[in-house]
Amino acid sequence: PLICGSSIVLYHQIKLANLKEIILKIKKFKISQLYLTPTMILMMIRYKQIIFKNFKFENKINIISTSSFLYPDVKNKFSKIYKKNIRNCYGITELCGSISYEKKINMNFGYAGNLIPNIDIRCKGSKNKPQKIYFKSKCICQSYLNINKSMKSKFFDSGDLGYVVNNELFILGRSGELIKKGGMFVSLTKIEQIALGVEGVITVAAICKKEKMYGAEIYLYIQANSFNNRKIIKNKLYSKFNNSLNTLESPDKIVFVKKIPTTVIGKVKKFYYN
Repeated sequence: PLICGSSIVLYHQIKLANLKEIILKIKKFKISQLYLTPTMILMMIRYKQIIFKNFKFENKINIISTSSFLYPDVKNKFSKIYKKNIRNCYGITELCGSISYEKKINMNFGYAGNLIPNIDIRCKGSKNKPQKIYFKSKCICQSYLNINKSMKSKFFDSGDLGYVVNNELFILGRSGELIKKGGMFVSLTKIEQIALGVEGVITVAAICKKEKMYGAEIYLYIQANSFNNRKIIKNKLYSKFNNSLNTLESPDKIVFVKKIPTTVIGKVKKFYYN
């Protein structure tokens, strides 16, 4: 945006106490391109009736999800509530920003948009066997280059797993989010995405734990809108998993907790359950 001559509005860390600032900034500066992290998007959904009750987006505003993975179900829910689509992008700070951008709205799992020009990519992965993705760009952050002198001629290890089809990038998770169970790749992110689509589920955390037979056991921690509804929600979860996942992909255990610990911006602290 800066290179294009745009004015950029920056604000301090958004948390529940100052969530309303999103509305104030949009109106005050007449924002046309709004960058939101997935946790901020989730908070806007959660507090629609409290903080954003009478708020509506202008038709001209373009909303872009940045920073980390946006669950398709969350993206769809936001679109229904606010009557506004969100475009995905994928960026790497060390390579000065965006690597891909969603030109057309696509609800496929892991879709991160079309690769932008002048970006070289190395990835031998496929949908069924995602692999590590490496990028090479003409733009490299100077402070990063000062530490890694050889970076200018090498491919950058993104730490993400996925694949590329027809210049479209699909990110299925980071190395720790994509596990191997019984010889098959299983996405913890996908499990979380499906669970978040079940009515009554507020927050989830899919955790991998070591197991002798299959090498991994998946625990799915659920925070529900009412602890008393856990039996009904559990049946809905199993029904959805049966329709969307195979036996190896489905969680081995579903655990209901009264509160899943999160950061001030709503990001789940998964290390709490390891």
